[in-house]
Amino acid sequence: MNRPYLLLPILLLLSMWSHRLQAQPTTTTSPAPLLTTADVLHMVSQHNPALQASTQLTAAQKLESRAANNLPDPTLTYAHLWGPEGSGQTISELVVAQSFLFPTLYATRHRENRHRQTALDAQHQLLRQQLLLQAQELCAEVLLQQSLCQLLVEQLQLADSLHHHYNTRLAAGDASILEVNKSHLELLNTQTRLATAVTDRLNAWRALSALTAGQLPTTPEASALPAASALHFTTKSHATPHTPQALIQMAAALPTLVEEPLPPLPSDLGTLLPTLLAADPELQSLTSTADAARAQLSASRQGWLPQLELGYRRNTEGPTPFNGLVVGLSFPLFSNRHKVPQAKAETQRTHLMHDDALLRTTAELSQSHAEAATLLATISSYRTTLQATRSLDLLRLALDGGEINLTDYYAEVRLVYDARQQLLQLECQYRQAMARLLRSQL
Repeated sequence: MNRPYLLLPILLLLSMWSHRLQAQPTTTTSPAPLLTTADVLHMVSQHNPALQASTQLTAAQKLESRAANNLPDPTLTYAHLWGPEGSGQTISELVVAQSFLFPTLYATRHRENRHRQTALDAQHQLLRQQLLLQAQELCAEVLLQQSLCQLLVEQLQLADSLHHHYNTRLAAGDASILEVNKSHLELLNTQTRLATAVTDRLNAWRALSALTAGQLPTTPEASALPAASALHFTTKSHATPHTPQALIQMAAALPTLVEEPLPPLPSDLGTLLPTLLAADPELQSLTSTADAARAQLSASRQGWLPQLELGYRRNTEGPTPFNGLVVGLSFPLFSNRHKVPQAKAETQRTHLMHDDALLRTTAELSQSHAEAATLLATISSYRTTLQATRSLDLLRLALDGGEINLTDYYAEVRLVYDARQQLLQLECQYRQAMARLLRSQL
């Protein structure tokens, strides 16, 4: 038989098998999408309940300010009078009138309302900025905790390996019980630190999820994690309710954010400062409030102008009805008293509040820039020092070769890991300082 004829039934069998596999339901689940800080901030701006409530409140306050400049309601008056009994005479009168303020006053109030609506929008943006800044600082905290968990997992694996190594040497008579106990104590301490880091990471993620109204993904394993106080370790039986492998699985089950590089520090704050101040929503709100106060002062000065009334009147007192116009004037001799001094005081107050906020915001931005510059220099020094430090592999070789004892080894290892943890803390603080510096760009 020819070989090409043998290939045909084989191909048919493979085709039928592949169709059968495609018909079977798959049990694999796609992994959760990785989120960046920008994704989290977008979720906060779209789903935060406080921000949504502020949107509705701003819309209601805008409509209320527009309603304050409406015309008064028109009036309709009808009178029907009877003469002496038996005379059969009646008189009727109809008056339809509309009162209104002096026309220029409506234009001034419209300008005032426009400024107040701009201030309301800026106040809404201020709340949005505060929520996004809080979310960005929490994202920095989550990045810190997940990097800290990775570091502690590495340290726990090292401590667990060393503990098993000394147990093996103890069984072979090559190590003392003091060295085993010391390695076991180091293992327990590392387990406790990792358990605390896992709990802190979960708490930060929950706080971040609350800002997004629960839109962030989570896992059943993460929701079932115990508190750090429940992670008890006993040295009597040399056993723990949560083994190193269990803690490592707990850390791996937590949702994560994408690790992002540190944001660059602006070299010249003086050039960037006017842009940051111009985009600051608090200063924008106070500027619009001051403009509205000036318009209110102009409206109060125009409040001494008379109010007008126009209308139609029909009278049937005589045998022939009379129709005509009604014109009235109302002089505000009492209703506008003390309003001009009050408006002047309000205008002065808004200007002082704006000046105070300008000085305070400038100082906060300068402080954040100086803090970020100091942190960035310290981070650079830590990175340079850690690169020049002896690696953990060299320390392990020195321990196994008898160049250093176990106490010195743990001291050197702890020094390296403490420096790496301090570096992570500094990077988190730098991210948060940069978030405060550039908060007006959120």
